[in-house]
Amino acid sequence: MVLFDTIAVQFGSKPLRMGVEMKTRSARMVCCALILIIASTTAAFGELPPSAYKRMQDEAPEHLQIKVLSVKTREMRDGVEVFAEAKVTAVIRSASDLKVGDAIRIEYFHSTRRAPGPSPVPILVQDQSCQAFLRRYSKPGKSYSSAAGGRSFPEVR
Repeated sequence: MVLFDTIAVQFGSKPLRMGVEMKTRSARMVCCALILIIASTTAAFGELPPSAYKRMQDEAPEHLQIKVLSVKTREMRDGVEVFAEAKVTAVIRSASDLKVGDAIRIEYFHSTRRAPGPSPVPILVQDQSCQAFLRRYSKPGKSYSSAAGGRSFPEVR
């Protein structure tokens, strides 16, 4: 039996009635559940806190000021491989003994796929000067990769 403001359900010999309050309470519970699901999904893809980037920058073996001489990119399935040549214009710290005037190669992957963790490393721009937080790459020579996620080159957006 269905009425305008109540729903009657036959349970055994006695009908159970759910009034407007019960429907409202159920609707609220569904809304709260949806909000929690949406919030947890957003949090799963959340950005790292500034303190995490600061720690990665502080732990980076190389903290340099660079001028980007050239940039080459290669499109991949989930992002872009970046190959840059740069000149060191200032050395804040260098575990690999870099000096002002040294030419270095920087290789890294710029992800276009949204994933939890650090933001993607920005793509360097030719002729731009910026700070660089790097680590030595395993290849021979002066090859380096990003060391602080999306804040490896703080001025580049």
